[in-house]
Parts: sequence; structure tokens; C-alpha cells
Amino acid sequence: MGVYHDSLRSDHVRLATIFLLPTPENADRNLPSVTLNTYEFEENAKPDYYALSYTWGKPRADVTDYTAESRPSIILNGQSFRVSPNLYDALFQLHQYFSDKPVWIDTLCINQDDIDERQCQVSAMDRVYGGADRVLIWLGEPTPHLMAGLKATERIAQVAERESKYIIKNQQFDFCYLMEDMESRYGLAPLTMEEIDGLLSLFQYRWFSRVWIIQEVSLAKEAEIFCGGFTISFDKIGYTAAFLHLSGVIGAIFSKLSGAGRDLHQMDWYHLYRAEKIQMLREWCKGTRSTWTDALALVDMTAGVDIENMRGSTGLISTILLKLLMWTTGFQATDARDSVYGLWGILQHVAKEQGVTVPKHLMPNYNIPASQVLESIATEILEATGDLTLLALVKDPARRVTADLPSWCPDFGPSTGMNSIFSPGFKSVTRPNASGTVKYGAIRQGKAFKVHGSLLGTVRLLGESFEKVTTSGVHGWVEILLAMDRMYAHAAQSSMEAFWRTLIWDHDFTNRPAKLVDRKGFKSLVIMWMAGAFQKTLAKDGLAAAEKQLEAYRILDDLASHIPDSAFPTHAEFKSLMTKLGLLDGSSEKVLSMSEQAAWIEKSLESHRGIAVRFLQIMGTWALLASRRKLETKCGLYRDVPYR
Repeated sequence: MGVYHDSLRSDHVRLATIFLLPTPENADRNLPSVTLNTYEFEENAKPDYYALSYTWGKPRADVTDYTAESRPSIILNGQSFRVSPNLYDALFQLHQYFSDKPVWIDTLCINQDDIDERQCQVSAMDRVYGGADRVLIWLGEPTPHLMAGLKATERIAQVAERESKYIIKNQQFDFCYLMEDMESRYGLAPLTMEEIDGLLSLFQYRWFSRVWIIQEVSLAKEAEIFCGGFTISFDKIGYTAAFLHLSGVIGAIFSKLSGAGRDLHQMDWYHLYRAEKIQMLREWCKGTRSTWTDALALVDMTAGVDIENMRGSTGLISTILLKLLMWTTGFQATDARDSVYGLWGILQHVAKEQGVTVPKHLMPNYNIPASQVLESIATEILEATGDLTLLALVKDPARRVTADLPSWCPDFGPSTGMNSIFSPGFKSVTRPNASGTVKYGAIRQGKAFKVHGSLLGTVRLLGESFEKVTTSGVHGWVEILLAMDRMYAHAAQSSMEAFWRTLIWDHDFTNRPAKLVDRKGFKSLVIMWMAGAFQKTLAKDGLAAAEKQLEAYRILDDLASHIPDSAFPTHAEFKSLMTKLGLLDGSSEKVLSMSEQAAWIEKSLESHRGIAVRFLQIMGTWALLASRRKLETKCGLYRDVPYR
């Protein structure tokens, strides 16, 4: 007889009871033994239980990949059964600290080899996780750094929810980029390096990247991370992630690491943003139980898509789908179909709350290939909304995970890059619609979508992406400005002002037009980008390549003559600074001491901070700049376009 004695329907569930047995080889070494029992979902037909949320694969990127040989065995219903090392560790912790109730564990409680059972159980996820007394989150084996991160979160959470709500209601990021400002602004002592290291460790766990954990947490009555005998509510993690992002303290952490000479890639920003998104979805799923109702109404979860006028069951379901997929794009799933099916529980839960039924053709069906599932979902959304924003998620074919998709269909998988809809947006920061009349209506014709568009112009010059700006310099930006007249006739502004408005994707409708940027501060910011690119070229390719980059900057002098109010330095100014910072030799100019260099950087950061409220708030998020490129058309129009 196999491990599983029956095949489950959607109205039944298996629950696991965990014991420890001595291993045959060594009586002093224990082995997890799990017994499964089947219950009906009816309220009184099953016992109270917990549900486990964890990562099937390795818990962190720096852990060695699992192999068949590295997967230990447990006893499941009396038979040997291999599990991942991560689950193996979790079973011991569950037995030690949570043995009072049975646990639902997906790998064990669902026969993964039975496709029909898998489909039935996936369609019941809202009942599984919503019915559990607690969802217990296992990130991985406890470490000192992880504990420090959880303790830091517990401290930050004292103010995180309050301040995050305030910032959202105020519709402006807070830009607390200096660590020492935390106390005066929020009544919270600055983060120590130990706490920062702990937060770095916490948000490196791959659990935050998995699509399945979204509904596992969002639908839970209570969700807690357990680490040894220590537990902390996920709400505190989510509120802290939102606070670090919205307040700008994440920038203060960045500065602290930079000042200590640390690797700035240690913090996984994506995981932090994902924790924030999960919390927003959790509050959405709480409905009237949430204290975030007013704040959520001011958060744009659909990248500006107008969904207010959708009516009927189909429109509502498509709206919920659109919110979920826009909000969760980039989360990872081993099976591409799970980018959609992993959200099924939330879709069903919210649809039920709004009094509509999810159509049967949207139910999980693992007999359908991934390309067909994703194409069907994309078609549903495009036709119901009449909006093309979903196309912003389409990746270059070389970066796609799912084969056989039409060119217009997103695969919703990872490696999307820094898309401009990746983090919470404010309702006040929305998409421009100057004409108010253009209708995009998409019509499906076979495998193709037919859409109407308008010709905006022919591209004459294309500037660098932000990544190129920070690694290779701003030569393309300067060439665009040199090709322009001093006055930007289309808006009766100077070309320089029109350029930075385009650069930041000026779409903050709380201030029309957007407030002027402090030119000195903006210049400091540009110089810092240029200096960073120069330093990277020097380190990677040597002095000759760096000097070649510097020589190419002689066009800065042409720009200064062409546009006197330019926010870019002259060639001489930039060369002088590189010499003072000790990056160039052979000059009589004095090289700044380490303390003088630190003072210059601090001054530049202050300038950056001074323009932040006016520069970054209308940019909405750094992702806007990081994911777009500047171009100029033959008729002299500036444009800001997605990077491909």
C-alpha cells in the first residue's frame, strides 16, 4: 500500500501529527515520523490545526543547492519518504514548540503525484489557510543574524504601522535619509550596525520571493514567524518593510553601509518590497477587520488602470485578477501556472466577499500547459479592462521563462527587472492623460491583439538607461540636450527644465506643474552619479578606460555654452573633483584627505536630501528612473520610455 490511502476531494483535508522516533542506526538520534489523518472541511468535522508556510527549496541563496542525495528521509504513514532539508529542520521545530495541534503541510498533506487531487486542494487554499488557527512561517534554521533581524523588526514595529499609514494618507514619501534623524522624526533610536546586519539577513531568505506564500499569509487569521522558541507576528514584518520603504530609512541604511565600506548589494530590496506588498494584500483580504481601510484606498495597486467603472461579475473578477497579478509580478514559482494558481485562494476569498463567483474556466487545471493558462488570463484582463498597462510586464523573449507565449502575453515570472509598478504607488501619482480622449481598445484576432495607437514621432536620439548612467556615465543625456534648442517650445520652458521633468516622469498631480528642483542639489546628484560611474570604470577596466571616459566629457563644455543654466558640471569641474578624490594622478591639485572626502560626500548627500522631497516624490519611486530611458524625437519632443 502507498503512503496515501485515499484520494482527496476539495471538501476534505489531511492533517499531520508529528512524532520523533529513534533511528535504526543510532538510538540517540531521532527521526521525524508523521501520521496523516483525513477530515471533512465542515466546521465541527476537523480539529483545530496550524498550517505551515515554508520554502520547498533551499532557504537562502548562499545555501548549497539540494540534490536527491541531500534529501533526508522521514517516516510518513509508516513508510520512508524523502523531504527537503528545509522541511526536515522545520519538522523538529514544530514537534518541539507546536506539538499541541496537528499541522497542515502542503508537501505531505497533498499527494503531489496525483494531479486531480492537487487541483482540488489548490482550489481549496482559502479554506485551508483561512481555517487554520495560526499560519506558522518557517524561514530556515535559526542564526544569530536572523534573530537580530527579528528583534530589530520588533523594535521598529512600535512605530512602523502608525508612520506608514500617515505617509500613505499624506501621499508623499518621507525621505528620512539620515539615520540620526530617526529619533526626531519617529521617536525611534537610530538603527545600530548589528540591527542593520540582522535586517540584511532577514530579507535574504528566499521565502519572501515565493508566490505561494502570498496567499498563505494573506488569508491567515494569524501569521507568525517562528525561530526556535521565539515568535513574531508577520504583521510586524510587513509593517516594518512598508515603513523602511515609505520613510526613506532604507536610504539611510544604504548610506550607513556605504560609509562603512560594505557591499551595497547585501540588502535584497526586492524581498523587502515583497514583504510590504504581502502585508498590503493581507490587509485587503482582512476586509472590515483591517485598520488600514482608509490608507489602502489611497494606494494604487493597478499601476493607474481605471477600474472604477467596471461593472458585472466578469468585470469584477478581472479587476481582482488585475490587482493580484500587477501587485505580485516577479514572485517566483517552479511551475509557471502557479503564478496564477498560487493566488487562487485570494481570488476566491475576495470574490466571495464581493458577492461574485469565479468562472470555472479560471479554476486551477494542471492538465493545461502553462502557455495556455497565462494567455487565457492575459486575454481575460485585456478584454475586460480595455487597458494596455498589462503589456508593461512583457519581457524580452530571451528573458522569458515560459515558451510558446504570444509576443503580447506576460509570463508573470521573475527576472522582470525594476519595473515601475513594483512597489506601492500613491493614488495622487497617476498616469498623465492630457487629451482624455484616446481609447486603446484591444481586439483579439486569433493569436494576435489588434490595437489602435497614435504616432508620437520618430526617435532621433536615445539616452542611457539609469543602470548605464551609474556605470558608464551621462554622455547620451548630454547629447540629447545639445541637440535641443535652449527653449523647449512645446512647453515654453528651458530645455534643462523640460529634461529633468521628463527624467523624473513628472506625473505627480498634487502639484501641477511640479515644483522646481533646486538646481545646485540636482547638480550634486548628477555629479555623484558621474563620479560613481567613473570609479566603476577605473576599477573594472583601468586608468586608460577611465581617462577615455573623462575625455569624452569635453562635450560638457559645449553644453555649458549651449545651455547656460545646465545642471551638469563642466569638464574642468568634473576632472578637478576626480583628482581631489584621488582617482586621477599627474595633477598639481591637492588630493582630499579621507575626512575631507567624507565631508564632500556628506555635503552632496545633504544636497541630495535637500532636493529629495521635490525630486523623488514626483518620481514616485527610484524604480521609475531605473526602468526607463530618455529619448528625443525628430520634431524635438522629449520622451520617457520603458527600457527594453
